[in-house]
Amino acid sequence: MNGWVGGVIALFGVLVGGGITHISAMWRAQQERQWEVVRHKRDKLEELSIVLDEFENRYREISGSALLTLEKGQPMQLTGSRIPTARLTTLIEFYAPELVAKKKELDILTESYGELLVKVIKSSPLDSPSKLQLMEKVLLGHKGIEDKCRDLTSHAAKIVQCEVSSESSNK
Repeated sequence: MNGWVGGVIALFGVLVGGGITHISAMWRAQQERQWEVVRHKRDKLEELSIVLDEFENRYREISGSALLTLEKGQPMQLTGSRIPTARLTTLIEFYAPELVAKKKELDILTESYGELLVKVIKSSPLDSPSKLQLMEKVLLGHKGIEDKCRDLTSHAAKIVQCEVSSESSNK
């Protein structure tokens, strides 16, 4: 009888110990999955900041070319590299939907800037005051796009910081 009770107690101990180990392993796996999601989102938001930098640099090149066109009357010289609008939109919609409104503001700025570039391309030799006004509009248009890109980058960084600090406190 004592052997039977001892065996049941040992079996019970093994079951309880195994159950605790299983629950602990499941909890750790869940925590690791959550942390992996945060790391993935952090990586994508880092990619978003790189794309915003490319976006900003591309508009800087276009602005420089537009200013040379106005100043020297030469046709605009563009490198042919594309503005990463689709990649920017995808990253924001998938990984930072809270930035969609700011992205729409950027879209409005780039659309009006595009209209301004059409004026630059179509401009015939201008008198000095008209040329200066158009140059000023090009510079202000570029500055608006640049500021909005930096604002989006800043907000993306804040999202990452909140995600990481939230996940760190859960660990």
